[in-house]
Amino acid sequence: MLNRRQIHTLLLIRNREGNMLSQIPPEIVREISEFGQDPNGDAATLLHHVAYGEEEKAEKMLKANPELLLQQVSHVVTPSGLTIKYVTPYECALGGGDPEMAAMMTPYFAKLGDGEKEQVAQYERYRPHIEAMLKQEPYDLSWLIDIIKQSSAQDVTAALNKNMEHESVLRDALIQFRHDFKPGVMKKPGMHFKYKDLIHAFDIYDREFGHLANGNNYDKCRLFCRQVIGYEMRNLPARDRQIFAQSLYNVVNGEKPSRSCEFENDKGHYFPVASGDDSLSGLGFDFYVDIFGPGDGCNASCAARRRSFTKLISSKNFSLAELMQPHPRQKTPECVIC
Repeated sequence: MLNRRQIHTLLLIRNREGNMLSQIPPEIVREISEFGQDPNGDAATLLHHVAYGEEEKAEKMLKANPELLLQQVSHVVTPSGLTIKYVTPYECALGGGDPEMAAMMTPYFAKLGDGEKEQVAQYERYRPHIEAMLKQEPYDLSWLIDIIKQSSAQDVTAALNKNMEHESVLRDALIQFRHDFKPGVMKKPGMHFKYKDLIHAFDIYDREFGHLANGNNYDKCRLFCRQVIGYEMRNLPARDRQIFAQSLYNVVNGEKPSRSCEFENDKGHYFPVASGDDSLSGLGFDFYVDIFGPGDGCNASCAARRRSFTKLISSKNFSLAELMQPHPRQKTPECVIC
């Protein structure tokens, strides 16, 4: 299997006229680069550990073989079900919003010839996406929450009970929403999750709570929290799953985050892996995850959730930006994930 440097050299030769490689289509070059890849080999195993936030296991492999940092694996599937193509371990950590994992790899780049230059080159591919984390336009949920507000109690009850035989505008809208958030394939550098989507979901729920609640009937609130906020959470990268499992509130208030997906306030249960799960149950259907752990969706306000999550993402964004900074900035905000 070729590493990234060798692939780059191959592409440079191809781009020069008058040689036997210049007529080879880029797709064939990609096939050549993937030849000999073992889906159960060390490079693929390391990438899986990174995608699943398993820092200790990843570091153990890098101690044994730092050269794995140069291997561009054909693909890895994250806990959300997102397939990421042609990515190195370091790039996977950056895209997954895991600054601790990425920082762990830095000393191992230094052990390789020109390793530090390679680290910078990999980082530069992700720099624009890191800088844009807090500037992206979110998926607008206005259309969906309007349908939920206008839906009858019967339609809402059927949706909560996941009765797909019950025909309604609401059922079709939720199907469309889930289709829009279905994990796909990422072939170019980018963040694995659009954090502004979840911030927007918290915002719109807080704004519309009074219209969703009907006296003592909070079914529309439960529906939005479980099947909208919860469904978006199915797409969270591994590090964010671990933080929500531990308690987002505790982490942003100074508690060091662990590397476990076991719910701190619901022992024996874990932030579920969504990859390969096509059932209408669990996270995104029966519950969502609040700042303290699993919830059913009766809270009167999402303001605390939005504040906590925004603080987490701002800290994450700063930590990722600092990875390639030679000197710390003068005003350094408290990092809640380092």
